[in-house]
Amino acid sequence: MDKSGMINDGEKIYEKLQICDKNGKNKDGALYSMKFNNVYVKNSAESTTDEGLKDVFTKHGAITSAVVMRDADEKSKCFEFMNFEKNEDADEVVKTLNGKEIDGEECYVGKWYMKTGGATFEGNPDGDLG
Repeated sequence: MDKSGMINDGEKIYEKLQICDKNGKNKDGALYSMKFNNVYVKNSAESTTDEGLKDVFTKHGAITSAVVMRDADEKSKCFEFMNFEKNEDADEVVKTLNGKEIDGEECYVGKWYMKTGGATFEGNPDGDLG
């Protein structure tokens, strides 16, 4: 089953992206300073699994869900989403693991905010790791 764009029993996770700068503002200057429990990971290895992802990230706090996004052929798209039980743990994992090597690849680890109509990422998920 194709899981792209889906998480947690088929709930759609995004329709569009809104990129925020490091201060949490989108291109229109709107501030997204809310607390977050969700984390976005990209540039991961094709071999990364849901369980492997949990093994790495549960060292930093309890995770309620973690999923490696896959195409129709079940090949990894090399990005993942996860939800932490506590927002403090999600914040800490972003600070600790962004730019670090996971499964042999240097990964981007960033905040992921849910909002009506789509998801909001802090930073540049298509750019550098900083």
